[in-house]
Amino acid sequence: MEDLGRRPPRVGVPSYPDGHHRIDDDVLWADLRVKQFHADYTVTQLCFDADLVLRFAGEARERGIDLPVVAGVPGVVDAARLLRLSVRIGVADAARFARSHRRTAGALLRPGRHTPDEFVRGLAAGPAAGTADLAGLHLFTFNQIEPTVRWLSQARRAAA
Repeated sequence: MEDLGRRPPRVGVPSYPDGHHRIDDDVLWADLRVKQFHADYTVTQLCFDADLVLRFAGEARERGIDLPVVAGVPGVVDAARLLRLSVRIGVADAARFARSHRRTAGALLRPGRHTPDEFVRGLAAGPAAGTADLAGLHLFTFNQIEPTVRWLSQARRAAA
């Protein structure tokens, strides 16, 4: 990017609080350390565990990553679609995820819509919330923009 001479005004790079199904954790951390000199922030990839995102943000600081960490949050989307997408992109090992996140896994298996409510509450109240230093939220809409915007508007009104 530096050699191109025309850098976008802001650049974000991905990070993986739950690891990556094809890339070793040590490689992910090394790559993020190098990328931080070319980026303005990092966005965590799809994850359903707020505590894991908070621990990741803290570990990033311990590993010398000083990019602002933006938590990637699944927006309002059909639960079955979100589950299919999660399996396809390798969000955690399915059996491990189901065992340790029974409530979320159960919600994804029921018909209806997934909302970010529980995850966002977990980010705000999790054990590491006070030390995680999250810079904000990035809502993954999965092309379900209208319901996610409605949810965001309601959440903003409730917080005011």
